[in-house]
Amino acid sequence: VYVKHQGGKALIYFVINQEKYEALDQGVYDLHFQNLDLKESNIKLEIVNDARQDIHFTASGSFVNGSPEQFEKVFTIEHRDSIELLLGDVLKESFKFSNDSDPKGYTIRLIASMELP
Repeated sequence: VYVKHQGGKALIYFVINQEKYEALDQGVYDLHFQNLDLKESNIKLEIVNDARQDIHFTASGSFVNGSPEQFEKVFTIEHRDSIELLLGDVLKESFKFSNDSDPKGYTIRLIASMELP
């Protein structure tokens, strides 16, 4: 996970180093005769608000606190509360394909953002 501060927001990205992922996949295959499959994996983040005020969190294409959110939606995380983000299948499947904007050898996807207090 990579967080970039931009224009009063924290942009949250999930990044895969393709070379390391392929090496890990080969290691798993050598031991278990199976390949890694992100679609069959749960990729989960918990965002805890330890700020002194509520923060606004935006996500799409994921499950937020167990609820599927297909379209971009803003959530309020109260002080000392948290939110759970589970990446959806379409988003996970997109990691197999590099975009022209991805740096060579990496796949980067914006998964959420939040306003900075």
